[in-house]
Amino acid sequence: MFLKKGFKGAKSGKHNKRDAALSCFKYKKYCQLYCRCKNTLSATGTSYAWDLDNSGGAADSTLQNPSCTYNNKIDGGTYPPYAVRLTVTDSDGDVGAITKTSYISVCYSDVNVIGSSSTYTTMQSAYNAAKDSSTIQSRAVTITENVNFNLPKTITITGGYNCDHSVNTGNTVISGNMTISNGNVTIGNVYLQ
Repeated sequence: MFLKKGFKGAKSGKHNKRDAALSCFKYKKYCQLYCRCKNTLSATGTSYAWDLDNSGGAADSTLQNPSCTYNNKIDGGTYPPYAVRLTVTDSDGDVGAITKTSYISVCYSDVNVIGSSSTYTTMQSAYNAAKDSSTIQSRAVTITENVNFNLPKTITITGGYNCDHSVNTGNTVISGNMTISNGNVTIGNVYLQ
């Protein structure tokens, strides 16, 4: 019996634990270098072998819910989409495996300054580094910080971008305060919370 992702329950059968564990494979598709894969079903006597980059080598983790740090940039400063393989062995010794190709895309920066090769983890650091007349792009995420625009420069900030800042997919939320005490700042698709 092979159960699909999102199943509600299992019928009786020899492979319930193994197939159920495979079908409960969850992940966070977009993350920043550090990703966590999760198997939402815990079955007694079940073992897990995660190949978190699908290299085909020894298991990267035997935990039920592993985490991994990805750090292999390709040309252009982006990370390739990673394939992930989960092999589950149940208490009867039956083995099942599932591979998800191009499964995890690593976003290496929430904030981007157009024309800069640097990456920024905060809006403040991007603003501080940006040159006059720069445009700052932010992913469609919630950023928790207080931002102080206090330098004599003109900056445009646009929020709501996807992982590689190529397509605007929504809005950025700043959870904190935003103060403009010097210069000019034009803001679009950014909300304060």
